Amino acid sequence: MDAVYVFRIDAEPADDGCVVLRLRGALDAHTTPELEYELSRSLAGRPRLIVLDLAEVTYISSAGFGALLDGLHGCRDERSDLRIAAMPPGVARVFGILGLRKVFEPFDTVAAAIAGARGAP
Repeated sequence: MDAVYVFRIDAEPADDGCVVLRLRGALDAHTTPELEYELSRSLAGRPRLIVLDLAEVTYISSAGFGALLDGLHGCRDERSDLRIAAMPPGVARVFGILGLRKVFEPFDTVAAAIAGARGAP
């Protein structure tokens, strides 16, 4: 039987012009177009912050990490910010190995990511 790729993104508006995108499943070459679409759709509403909730992400490939970086650049181009929250340990380990902690400041929870952004100018 062929493997079934289950990936889902739920977009939820949050306080103060923030959008939370809750990702579930594997973020890889097959599913990054969905993330790119949701980021673009969210940015059209001109949020000041987009938080990616990764609590239910099971795997991120190199294509997935590339999509995260592209998303960050897209947000910055639109004068928005992109934060990462609730990374599972396996994802966090690879995130650290790739040196992405220098690019993203990961937060333990979505609430912490939103609160951390509130203190920024």
